[in-house]
Parts: sequence; C-alpha cells; structure tokens
Amino acid sequence: MIFKLLVWIYIAGIAVVSAVGHLGPEGCERGWQHFKDYCYLAVDAHIHFDSAKAICLIKEATLTSLWRHDEIKFVTNLLINLNAIKPYTSTWIGTGVIRNRWVWLDGSGSLDNLFKGTKLPEASKEVCGYLTSEGSLEFIDCDVTAPVFICKKPLDKIYVPSTFNISKDGIVLPEHDPDDIIYERLWPPFSDRIILNMTSPNYIATVEIAHETDCAYRCYTVDECRAFAVACKSARKCSMRFCRLLSGLDVR
Repeated sequence: MIFKLLVWIYIAGIAVVSAVGHLGPEGCERGWQHFKDYCYLAVDAHIHFDSAKAICLIKEATLTSLWRHDEIKFVTNLLINLNAIKPYTSTWIGTGVIRNRWVWLDGSGSLDNLFKGTKLPEASKEVCGYLTSEGSLEFIDCDVTAPVFICKKPLDKIYVPSTFNISKDGIVLPEHDPDDIIYERLWPPFSDRIILNMTSPNYIATVEIAHETDCAYRCYTVDECRAFAVACKSARKCSMRFCRLLSGLDVR
C-alpha cells in the first residue's frame, strides 16, 4: 500500500507541474471541473482514505467538503460522468474528527449542517465518510479502498483595473486614478502566469474579507496596489475570503 501511495504521489506531482500554464476558461487547471467558487478533480483510483487525502494535499487541495444540496448534485454528477467508463458507486470525501466532533477537513465546519438526517458514528470509531452516487453520506473503514476520490480547492480570481492594456510586453496598468479604478476579472491565459504567493515581487499583503468588493476597496486605499486576487477561505458558502493585494503584473 505504501508503494502504491508513493506511485500516486509521484504521478500527482507531475500533474501539478504540468498544469502550470494550462488553465481552463474559468481559471481551474485542466482536468479540474469548475463549480461556483471552487475547482474539483475526480480521481479514478482504488486507494484508501489516507492516500486520497495525501494526494489532494499534494495538489494543493483537500478531499471535498459538501455544504449545499446543489454541490452534492454537482459531485454526484462527476461520479455519473465517470460511470460511463466504469460503475462507480461512491467517492471518498473530506470528513474527520476534531475535538470529538465530525467536521470537514478543510476547516469549513461540522457535517451535521447539511446531513441532518444522517446518524453520525461515534467519534472514537476509526471510520471515514464517503458519498454514494445517490448523494447519501455513509461511513466505512478507512482502510477500505474506494473507487474514486474528489479533491477540491478554491478558485483564484484575479482583478485588474478595467483600463488595463495587454500587449506582447505584458500588462500595462494605469496610474492610481479614481476614474480608472473599476476592476474586472483577468481571465486565462494571462492569469495562469501570475504568482500569488508571498515570494512574488508583486505581493503586498493578504487580508481576510467578506466580499470581493471589500478587496477592491482595500486595493483602492493602498497606494502601491494595482491589482488583487480573491479566493474563498473555506467551503462554508464562501462566507470568508482571502484578499491578496498586488503591486503590479508582468505576464510576459
């Protein structure tokens, strides 16, 4: 089992590298499916829960949480689409126990908010949650191999002033003028070349905000800010977001 996990980690690592520079029309990496503020990847692999969780982490994601009925329908549709190849009936999802309570592993809250009719097992039991193709939550031994697992991660949305000019030399941003500060989303193929972490020379700061407009306001009030990126902090209806302020962009 360890050897199989190492093989999957190696494959996952290659996938992460090869995905750079290849974003879909909504901004998700190729192979990932977009739904609202997140990107999802259904992986065909008969592995146990811990291996699935580890592979998602390598992909900078987590095993999927589920917060809305339409999200459950979307995830089950991913299974249905895979069913065209093989008869998939269930998928690992990101459940776990913290402080004797069943929660989502991405930190978005407890399971009972959506699955109120499901009897959750005792916190001391070594079981893990999986979602059936009918959309019900069940629990089995974590060492059992489920046929599919689904990773989930927030979609980064990058915004620049609407008067930006894209040329072969990159993106030319206007001076900080109130008449120019009407932001619009920067779409691929340019956004996949922008580094958003703290090692980027364009990075200014990260703040928590409730709405995307709050991020625009923060950028407007910081003199050196010329663009910003927004991503959900957790899956709980995207009620809190990370706002990253950027000083400038070069996508050459």
